[in-house]
Amino acid sequence: MADKLNNDVLKLERTYYAFLMDEQDRKCPVCGHEVKSRYRFCPACGNELRTVCPACGELMETNWKSCPHCGHKIEQPEAKGELV
Repeated sequence: MADKLNNDVLKLERTYYAFLMDEQDRKCPVCGHEVKSRYRFCPACGNELRTVCPACGELMETNWKSCPHCGHKIEQPEAKGELV
């Protein structure tokens, strides 16, 4: 019962976090086009803005070193632009 409650709370926290992030105006670091935080790629230039964690499948920023959802460590082959 406690595990189910914890999972439900975690899902609610993720939903709320996504809602808060959508409220922010962001720009593509390559072309400067305004993008939503839920976008994985820039619709103007195709730059990858977010990536998928290989362990849990959640979306995450391309410059993160570990997944905030499951803690999986990410190896980064090269630096990519950050959302501003």
